[in-house]
Amino acid sequence: MKIGVVGLGAIGAQVLWSLSKRAGVAVHGFESGYIGHPLAGAGGGGRLFRNLELTTMGYMPIVKRSNELWEELELTGGRQLRRKVGALLLGAPTDAQIEHALQAAREWDLEHEIYGKEEMRELFPQFSMADGDVGIWDTGAGVISPERSISVAVEQAVRAGATAREFTPGAAADERADGVTLRLESGESLDFDRVLVACGGWTTKLVPELCDWIVTRRLTSAWCSGKDDGIRDWIGARRLTSAWFSGKDDGSLWGLPPFMRVAPSYCYGIP
Repeated sequence: MKIGVVGLGAIGAQVLWSLSKRAGVAVHGFESGYIGHPLAGAGGGGRLFRNLELTTMGYMPIVKRSNELWEELELTGGRQLRRKVGALLLGAPTDAQIEHALQAAREWDLEHEIYGKEEMRELFPQFSMADGDVGIWDTGAGVISPERSISVAVEQAVRAGATAREFTPGAAADERADGVTLRLESGESLDFDRVLVACGGWTTKLVPELCDWIVTRRLTSAWCSGKDDGIRDWIGARRLTSAWFSGKDDGSLWGLPPFMRVAPSYCYGIP
């Protein structure tokens, strides 16, 4: 089977690597920029990896499999892709997400610690805690290096026999009775048995019939100094989805771990 993968970002790179290991499959990847560029959804210095599922135990087999694949990719690629520094989950013990996290930790025998308010003040003074809040330390969690992970996944796919073409944007994917014709912006046309489109905000360019299903929205970010007053109001007024913060002084954020606070004031952060 001949398969094309359009977009070699967070999803496409992993698909290319996975398919490259299958017997009887010839897989070809296409990326509009260079492999691991920071201009798509995977751009940025880090992403959070965690083991404690907050909504349903149905996701736990996927989390377990994901962890196995990360370890395999790091081993075969010879590069560190995750820094397992741990992560802190904050919230009220009666919150459904906290209850799910604790259930996941117990049922899947995940290494964790539970901290009360006084322990939190001593261990992590950067956080404010409401009365009754608890902190759950996810020992096996950490920070993913997204661009490096994409590059290593594609490298390993190519080593296993896949083809990866950089600076090769797709123009259209046309279904046929016996497969798919992928037309590139260069004018070249290629025939495949199947084509997987994994190009994020550009998906509707190749598959216009999805225009009503997939809507691209701008992700608004800002930089804030810890010395600023009224940061919370400032962010709320602009409906920001992400921001970068600096500390009040050089050492004020020292020791700050990756963290996630659950509803009703959901947020997460990566130092």
